[in-house]
Amino acid sequence: MSDIIIEHVSKSYAGRPPVRALEGVDLTIPHGSIVAVLGRSGCGKTTLLRTIAGFERPDAGTIWFGRDEVASNRRMVAPERRRVGIVPQEGALFPHLDVAANVAFALRNRRSRESRDRVGQLLESVGLAGHERRRPHELSGGQQQRVALARALASHPAILLLDEPFTALDINLRAQLRADVVAIVRNEGATAMIVSHDPAEAMSMADTVAVMRAGRLVQTGSGEDLYRRPVDHETAVMLGEVTEISGHGNGHRATTPLGDIDIDVDGSVSGPLRLVFRPEQIVFDEGVRANGVITGIQFHGSDVVVTVRLGPDSVRARWPIGDGRPHRERWLVGDAVGLRAAGRPVLVRRDLRDH
Repeated sequence: MSDIIIEHVSKSYAGRPPVRALEGVDLTIPHGSIVAVLGRSGCGKTTLLRTIAGFERPDAGTIWFGRDEVASNRRMVAPERRRVGIVPQEGALFPHLDVAANVAFALRNRRSRESRDRVGQLLESVGLAGHERRRPHELSGGQQQRVALARALASHPAILLLDEPFTALDINLRAQLRADVVAIVRNEGATAMIVSHDPAEAMSMADTVAVMRAGRLVQTGSGEDLYRRPVDHETAVMLGEVTEISGHGNGHRATTPLGDIDIDVDGSVSGPLRLVFRPEQIVFDEGVRANGVITGIQFHGSDVVVTVRLGPDSVRARWPIGDGRPHRERWLVGDAVGLRAAGRPVLVRRDLRDH
């Protein structure tokens, strides 16, 4: 199996007016990689997954698995012939079958020695060896999702599609299962696409993150690239918390309450700007003259989120707790503090009308 290539794919659903779910989507998923499609509900990400799986036929465009055309206006390969495994949101296990039978369901010769060995191997890889005879209702939510993953991988699919598979799990279980899924997918050598609305999930699991909005892909790249260099404000907010500072542009620098800051913009700019930072970029520095006043503190365990009045702005900064002292002994509401910016802003907004 080679790359998955999606070329100019569009899809609409009947309605008044018709619902445009996908519009001119282009995406290449390299063989053996993990891609996360990230977006809010209704953006088209699940429709994209369903067109890859073969459950939906695109109105326009082509989907290729390597050199094989699997979907177009000329050809539509049936889902069962695409070698695709699917992990749905909540497992969707068969309640009347035990764990081993659920995993073996996709295998042709379910009672053969080879099939039994494959089931045993997969249950061991997902951490459920010894659970073969349990029924789904005897498993936790995380265990059910592990069974669903093993079932999706049972027939050695070339492509694994995961449709928001961790939504129903608690936060600690989600983090562990994400790491386990990545390791298992890598070990199986599958190409995977995960649909998600959780930026932490997408960035931690995927080699490439593709951000969707209103049926279009608006930005594609590594999680780090998108987090540090979002294409627009909406993408910046989707990928994590932001905080903004007023500035005045002068060429490729901006004058701000934090001093003069280099900005990465096309051409020379002048006039009022909004500089968009991540909260961890607003750094407390004892060597900087006090330029802000703390107005709020929220404890988050290993760090605190501090709200600071900075000139005309109220900014949020994320500061680590590293010296062993409780945060309330180091910072108090009303304290004057010296702040600086670590690095360039992730985005510069020249149009203030939507602020």
